[in-house]
Amino acid sequence: MGEGELLAELLVAVRESAGRSAARPWLVRLAAGSVSAGTLRAAAEAAGLDPDEGFQGWVADGPGVAEAQRRLDRLAGRCAAGEGPEGLLILTQGVPEGEVLTALGAVGRLAVGLLRIGPDAALQTLADARAAAALAAGRSGLWRFQDLWPLAVTTAAADRLDPLLAPAVATARTFPHLADAVRAFADHGFAVGPAARVLRLSADALARRLDRWQQLTGADLRTLPGLTASRAAVELAARGR
Repeated sequence: MGEGELLAELLVAVRESAGRSAARPWLVRLAAGSVSAGTLRAAAEAAGLDPDEGFQGWVADGPGVAEAQRRLDRLAGRCAAGEGPEGLLILTQGVPEGEVLTALGAVGRLAVGLLRIGPDAALQTLADARAAAALAAGRSGLWRFQDLWPLAVTTAAADRLDPLLAPAVATARTFPHLADAVRAFADHGFAVGPAARVLRLSADALARRLDRWQQLTGADLRTLPGLTASRAAVELAARGR
């Protein structure tokens, strides 16, 4: 279905329901695709959101769209919930992040995009959230694009970076325990102690695994390039598995 047809159906749904609630899932659906700024503006206005105000996008494992919209409607600000391939998709305006977290409750994986302003803000912030959700790979917790953007950008350019990442990807697939060590080290403050506790290893055992990773890949986890390449390779290897 083309962009014009989607927008026409949205406007019909709004007229038939005599309200804005029917337009909210359509706004999210359009923002999760590739549409023009004019279409996004019309959809936002039909849904009762301000196209000139900033948008923040979210991806969650649940609850369902109707229940999520009911919870979000209790908050000050404007919200629209819909569905996408990743699960529940949400656009918010003027709602603090903490209030969204409280309203949704325990939903497992929850990814959040940057607060963006501009004609393509809804599309861009949902793209942020979807990229963060992809990095979560089904793992629960809060995943912020603002924290994960180096990894998201690197994995998105995996084809171009294949000569750089291929040795580390192969190592991660062959030695998943080393990949787990890299992931824990990167995700727990680049500190051996906390990472070792998560993996239920001694600090010395984890340090040996990180040294072995460097021997096999040539990537020094104490440097930004080595750490970024290693962390991206671990995610690419996990997707391949």
